[in-house]
Amino acid sequence: LKNLILNCAWKDQAQYMRDLQDNLVFACALEAQADYIVSGDKDILEVGVFLNIPTVSPSQFIKVAKARTSRAKAA
Repeated sequence: LKNLILNCAWKDQAQYMRDLQDNLVFACALEAQADYIVSGDKDILEVGVFLNIPTVSPSQFIKVAKARTSRAKAA
């Protein structure tokens, strides 16, 4: 994962977070047009929503994924 993050094309060099590695996570999420940023990092989770991308814990993401699966099966 670290190599994937480091290879992410980071077009905007702005500092989003005080920790450089957290900045890379946000930059990669933007580049990938991610639906969610899933992390256990408290600094990342405190952001809440980053440029329309929600930050969620792994347990929150599992709940979201299960809800989406249930809706898809019901349709």
